[in-house]
Amino acid sequence: MIVSIVVVLALLFALAMYLFQPWTALTTTTVDEALPAVPSSSATTDPSPPTQAANVVLRDGPFESLDKDTSGQASLIRLTDGRTILRMSDFSTSSGPDVKVWLSEESVGRADSPEEGRYINLGDLKGNKGNQNYEVPSAQADREWRSVIIWCERFSVAFGAAELAPGSPTPRS
Repeated sequence: MIVSIVVVLALLFALAMYLFQPWTALTTTTVDEALPAVPSSSATTDPSPPTQAANVVLRDGPFESLDKDTSGQASLIRLTDGRTILRMSDFSTSSGPDVKVWLSEESVGRADSPEEGRYINLGDLKGNKGNQNYEVPSAQADREWRSVIIWCERFSVAFGAAELAPGSPTPRS
């Protein structure tokens, strides 16, 4: 009887460790990716001209904390080669299991249930601190993205979000 109880408790403990991964709360992963550079005309081997002369910020806004302390700046940037990226600068949030970066057509006010709106998953959060780039699929680049959500899929909770405000496009190198 005691052996059975110990086995059940051990299995419950192992399941809890798998689901909650408490060690992730104690780890920090810093990512420091550079913003893709604007190629100089002499540095490229591609004879076609770039789409535009400079990277252009299409939308941006600061992160706000929701379930976890989150800060930094989110920017949708059209690169000179025509690709669009989400850039998270001076970003900071908590670590957690199964954390994703989502672009949503909904406002930050709907960040607690983004799966009810139109969104795309840009992939796993690369790190909980630093500067990071996420490529937006070309078929999705021209949609009206209104927010970025740092989403923990395991627990269906938004760590933080940034409202992406449109503005006059500004060059950024």
